Amino acid sequence: MSFSSSARLVIRGYTFRVAGIIRCVVMGWIGNRVVDGAWGAGGNRRLSRVSVKPDIRRVLRRNVILLLSAMLLLAGCGQDMHDHPDLVTGEQLFNYHCASCHKPGGQGNFLKGVPANKGTDLSIFQIAHKVQSGAGENSAMPVFAGMSYDEARKIAAYVQRL
Repeated sequence: MSFSSSARLVIRGYTFRVAGIIRCVVMGWIGNRVVDGAWGAGGNRRLSRVSVKPDIRRVLRRNVILLLSAMLLLAGCGQDMHDHPDLVTGEQLFNYHCASCHKPGGQGNFLKGVPANKGTDLSIFQIAHKVQSGAGENSAMPVFAGMSYDEARKIAAYVQRL
């Protein structure tokens, strides 16, 4: 068993990637020393001698950079990408996204092919799905792909109350 400079654990010809911190804790890594009996008494004698050679500063620096990069990437995942963060109710969202075609009261416009939302028999799930993905191929309804399911559900609940 040995470690290469790219933090890979090689056991009997099989190569495994090992995180630097786990390697420090599990293998009993202290600098470049050879640790004898790291697997404990009664363990496999072939695996009882562990040699760890990579530089700790380089490994820790890489792990810190990877951790900070992951944190920065994940920090932007939960943010609302819309230009209307103050809209919180279904009615406000309906007026912002839907009222220009379906009218504020949900009457629709029969002559333009816009169906009325008032008195619909669709479930909240069905309405939310139509809001997010559009009404179908032959429909002029736009797709609101950037809209969250929570916003679509609020609009659907409002439409059912009309």
